[in-house]
Amino acid sequence: MLVDGIPAKIVNILCNYYEGAECSVWVYGEFSDSFYVTISVRQGCILFPMIFNTVIDWIMNHADASPFAVGKDLSVQDLVYVDDIALLADSVEAGQAKG
Repeated sequence: MLVDGIPAKIVNILCNYYEGAECSVWVYGEFSDSFYVTISVRQGCILFPMIFNTVIDWIMNHADASPFAVGKDLSVQDLVYVDDIALLADSVEAGQAKG
């Protein structure tokens, strides 16, 4: 996020929001012992779309994919929709190359 120009203060707020997050699971009519969540986002978190878009934008900006002509005046490099991505490349090797 910092690389994409998001201010450090905002990144720190997000980190602090998730730091020390605990949860428990409802199993057979009772809650399990609580445990720390160290990855992912909180279920139903309204920040998830922004975090997801930021990460996906970074990935797609660093992907080394070749543009693909889909019409006379239109070429695309990737197709991104909600939580699915199609990366277009001329070959498997080109699609896996680091940018």
